[in-house]
Amino acid sequence: MRHIVLGRFFVLFLFVFSVSIALFSQDKENDSNSNNQNPILLRIPSLTKTHGVAKFTIQVKTNVSLFGKLQEPIFTQISGEQVIERISREGPLIWERITTTCATMSSYTPGKPNEDTDSKLLTETLLKIGINPVSMPINRALTPRGEVEILEGVPASQAAFFKEASKLGFPENPVRPGEKWELTMQLPFELDRSTPPILYQNRSTFTLDSYSLSPGSPTAKLSLSLLGQDLEPASAPIHISSTGEGKIDLRLSDMQFLSIKTTGRSQVKFGLGNHFETEERIEIVYSDFL
Repeated sequence: MRHIVLGRFFVLFLFVFSVSIALFSQDKENDSNSNNQNPILLRIPSLTKTHGVAKFTIQVKTNVSLFGKLQEPIFTQISGEQVIERISREGPLIWERITTTCATMSSYTPGKPNEDTDSKLLTETLLKIGINPVSMPINRALTPRGEVEILEGVPASQAAFFKEASKLGFPENPVRPGEKWELTMQLPFELDRSTPPILYQNRSTFTLDSYSLSPGSPTAKLSLSLLGQDLEPASAPIHISSTGEGKIDLRLSDMQFLSIKTTGRSQVKFGLGNHFETEERIEIVYSDFL
């Protein structure tokens, strides 16, 4: 059951942690609250070198109903730290080295002792959500828009999926405060190890809330809303849906995230009165970037 409970949550986390993958399409309508600031183009500078730490915390509360009977809620938390460095290599791509220095995952049910996750399941989980495990530092090469061109250090069986999950991605066109752009992505979602994947679609709407070009500390603030739905036929035995919202702070000088905070809600229906609902909270704080 734990694999099923964690599985749905990881789809939302993968989407938020990667922030955006594939291609953004800019909304052509101007928001009525747009101001007169000039549009800005979000790109990673090719000569930027940074070094810093990302601390992530993911919390999820799951309510499970089996044959119409509500079970005790399950609480799960994943936390850890990554060191992120932009390194020098020849060519037009921006190279990053990402090292996970620590990561833990545990769950508990009220009235029962905490359950720590074994290292094998922790490794599998981290790879599924686009985070390399402690024993697996990686190098990746990004285009100025944050698209992953080269990935080194990930097992071949995970490379294609991890490459998509770890993309950053930025809008193709300049945007003004109040303007929106949309991202849609599809990915296979595994409820547990014994069932075939379900095709799942996430759609997100991003809004540039504001930006400041203050000397020495140019920043931007973004908001996002998430909407997810399985693409299975109506007759399928399992159906999934989710919603979420969040805030992102971004440093414009090198396109480094400063913080990401999101909340979400999800539901998986199995039929016969069986379903579970989750409440998810994610916080990633970046610090010491030089």
